[in-house]
Amino acid sequence: MQQKKAIFSDIDKTLIPSGSLNLLVQHLYKKKLIPLNLIIRVLYWYLLYKMNWIKDFSKVIEKSSELLAPLLKSHSAVELNTLINNWFDSDIKQIIYPDIEQRIRDLHKQGYELYFVTSTLEPIAKCFQEYFGFGTVVATELTEKNGYYSAIPNGAPCHGKEKARRMNDLVIKDKLDLANSFAFSDHISDVPMLKLVGHPVVINPNPILNIIARKNKWEILSPKLA
Repeated sequence: MQQKKAIFSDIDKTLIPSGSLNLLVQHLYKKKLIPLNLIIRVLYWYLLYKMNWIKDFSKVIEKSSELLAPLLKSHSAVELNTLINNWFDSDIKQIIYPDIEQRIRDLHKQGYELYFVTSTLEPIAKCFQEYFGFGTVVATELTEKNGYYSAIPNGAPCHGKEKARRMNDLVIKDKLDLANSFAFSDHISDVPMLKLVGHPVVINPNPILNIIARKNKWEILSPKLA
């Protein structure tokens, strides 16, 4: 059986210019669903990660989940999914990089399977899946019990080496050809993912990732919003 070619795409600062969880928290604050002190604390932990001062993204997920616990307890999973879908429609669709979107759609037309391999939360990633109209979500899963999301993630956050591990599982499950596949990402934590494929593409890399990309002759893109 012929192996399938794939596109493995990160979401945060790869398909959009900011962190999706960051943007969602800001939206919830504007809707008066969370207090200002909570948004500041979530942004603080996320900034530490983006500055590469915290290398383990599970710490960011852990802290964010703890801070969001009251919201998770007061709104059912159905209610939160509706909030997230409405937020995506109102705030996110218009900030998806058009060049990256078109590149992915063109590759998909050529027969590439799309996988959203992202550290963001699964309900957020599913919005991108629905927007594109194709693809498989490989994200940080939330535990759901009795119709409510728990602050405790279901399994390891989809970050760093965990992304590479899940990709290797997909190679076996879906019979993928990594040598002829693409990976898109912006962050140095995704170097293990980028190294797995024959066509790594880095998006607006920071100086360290830029050096790695140039040394390995990886494709570098600097997309802008329309």
